Amino acid sequence: MGATIWNPLRLEGRGLHTGAPVAVVLLPRSEPGILFRRTDLPGTPCVPAAPSFLAEATRHTTLCHGPASVATVEHLLAACWGLDVAGLTVEVDGPELPIGDGSALLWVEAFREAGFAPVDDPRLDAVFPRSEVSVTHGDSSLTLAPASSWSVHFAGVFPDGTRHKALWTHETDFAAELAGARTFCRLSEVIALRRAGLIAGGSPGNALVWMDVPVTEALAREVRAWWPDATLSATPEGLLSPQRLRWPDECVRHKLLDLLGDLALLRPLRPCRVEAIQGGHALTHELVRRVRAQGWASADTCGE
Repeated sequence: MGATIWNPLRLEGRGLHTGAPVAVVLLPRSEPGILFRRTDLPGTPCVPAAPSFLAEATRHTTLCHGPASVATVEHLLAACWGLDVAGLTVEVDGPELPIGDGSALLWVEAFREAGFAPVDDPRLDAVFPRSEVSVTHGDSSLTLAPASSWSVHFAGVFPDGTRHKALWTHETDFAAELAGARTFCRLSEVIALRRAGLIAGGSPGNALVWMDVPVTEALAREVRAWWPDATLSATPEGLLSPQRLRWPDECVRHKLLDLLGDLALLRPLRPCRVEAIQGGHALTHELVRRVRAQGWASADTCGE
């Protein structure tokens, strides 16, 4: 038994990668499956949250179906996973979901405001996967295997040089322990991405920024052109001042959140043990595609 929302809800924000304003309407859906609709395109084409619609993307997750695509869906899908939202229609008037504060809180708070209603999901009887599926690239690895109960593990080394690990099970309070973990990057990555014309909506308000390069006068002028109010100094933790971590291990919590969001494309699954080491979206996308290639049939239609 999963859930949908009880009441429709509208929210607005700005896309991380496009920087464009975007409005989203969340609607109850009595059928299982998460379905996106592009209301700004002729015919309001749909994009299901399923493996066969996973598009090529860097540092985020994009779904594409014909002329329609929706980017940066991972935090919404993570909230669906964590709160067991199995049926939902998401109307969006642009190519990217709003980023909020860089975590899944935007969606958790929206779901709670809308309320919940039960959804029967007969597909929960699916027997896949039948065997272990693994992906490895260098020091990064991701493994999914059948188990008697759900557990999703993430371990890695993060920008402050420390190793952290995090775990999700059905006993985890997603809203309290994971939803508020924000995305993060190094200042050197911000510089490279902005110079390439990317993350136009990125700011210290929606991402933790680790100060890993010296701030020269020329660099300070460049960064202030993007973020006029930024204080280009480092906190004792090494973050862009005045940022503060919500947890000492906030970064690994966010990586686990992203992993849950990408795994949500495979719903429904029987219980699995998932182990990730130093992974990211690219690794999870490859695993999702491998699972799909093994013949598991998901809800790949736009039926209402």
